[in-house]
Amino acid sequence: MQTVETRSFTGTESLPEFLKTCTEPTDVAGIRRAAHARFIELPWPSQRDEEWRRTDVSSLDFDAYSFGRSVPSAPADGDLNDDESGRIVFENAVCSSLVVKKDLSDQGVVFLPLDRLYGLFDANHSESLARARKAFLEALSGTADAVEDRIAALHYAAFTHGVFLYVPPGLEIADPFIVELNVSGDHVMCAPQIVAVAEKSSRVQLIERISGADEGDVLYNEGISLSLGDNASLGFFQIQNLNIDSSVFSTGRARIARDARLHHFTGQFGGMLAKTRFDAILDGPGSDVQLSGLYIGSEDQHMDLRTVQVHNSPNAESRTYYKGAVRDEAHTVFQGLIRVEDHAAKTDAFLENKNLLLNDGARSDSIPSLQINTNDVRCSHGSTTAKIDQNQVHYLRTRGFSQTEAERTLIQGYFEDVIDSTPEPMRDELRELVVERIE
Repeated sequence: MQTVETRSFTGTESLPEFLKTCTEPTDVAGIRRAAHARFIELPWPSQRDEEWRRTDVSSLDFDAYSFGRSVPSAPADGDLNDDESGRIVFENAVCSSLVVKKDLSDQGVVFLPLDRLYGLFDANHSESLARARKAFLEALSGTADAVEDRIAALHYAAFTHGVFLYVPPGLEIADPFIVELNVSGDHVMCAPQIVAVAEKSSRVQLIERISGADEGDVLYNEGISLSLGDNASLGFFQIQNLNIDSSVFSTGRARIARDARLHHFTGQFGGMLAKTRFDAILDGPGSDVQLSGLYIGSEDQHMDLRTVQVHNSPNAESRTYYKGAVRDEAHTVFQGLIRVEDHAAKTDAFLENKNLLLNDGARSDSIPSLQINTNDVRCSHGSTTAKIDQNQVHYLRTRGFSQTEAERTLIQGYFEDVIDSTPEPMRDELRELVVERIE
């Protein structure tokens, strides 16, 4: 596949020039310009900000990274497993492979990289595509308008590539769609944008895999925009396993309508620094959200994960369940918030975080919190941090396990309930990553 290289830009001061080169729909360009204005207004996050108090980014030189886009002549047809509905593969900002089941495209499903999507919007003016376009812009702008920090604003001003998944009303799709993001280079910013919309009474799953070269200082700055119509079901499952030289930032947001169900999962393994945030906005009665996560810090990694459950409607339910393990001199932070608005009576929300310290030098901070602005709710949170139970180790030793085998078995078992909540195609991959990180 041949590619045409666009101009490369370095540093945040080059954003105005970068914006001039972006060829995309007027509405998308407007979102970029608004994000750039917000970027100019905001300072870089500092430890004076409560959300960033335990994560120091002052030594990260954001102006040292180059960014830009390479436009492929055409992505190659890829291989599709029997248990997959579609697959898109990126090499940095280049879509190298695109395949989707034809019968799904014929039924109105859109699964495209953003540059191909914009071309389709320009060439096709059907009613169904007009609905998809409107849903895309509403989801993207809703997330971009809600940014609270300069790093997230940088993403929405300079996102380099991305994917749109659209499922029309009433269509239920059993097999997941796959997005693979392969990142390489040195002092490169990679800023993908994922947008997924599940319309009324539809059902779909999206799996995102983020990986990269063994070496190279990459700034990975991602945005995720999810939207669920009435009675829709959307599962979004992510694995991030970049190299130890990388810095990882992710800002995600979902809006969940009446009787809709969202399951969002993240598995965080890579990056010297990783800072993620995901907000779930429960906007309709009967809406149901499950946020789950798995993270392992090793060497001197720093991981800071934040979840926000916003109950903006009565009679809705949400659950957050994150599990982590920390070894060597790594430091993990989990910040979870349940916020119940004053008109959201009959809320049922729970937040739980568990951490396992694998040696004395490891550190884990867990900060669950509640903001309850009405009565007649059921909200609670829990947090535990512990070491491996030596009684359990002793029991396994009496059954012939070595010390190392016993500890590995217990750690694997500790994560199993979270892994079991993910789709079958990614469970073995998660188990292998757990073993790799704890050995």
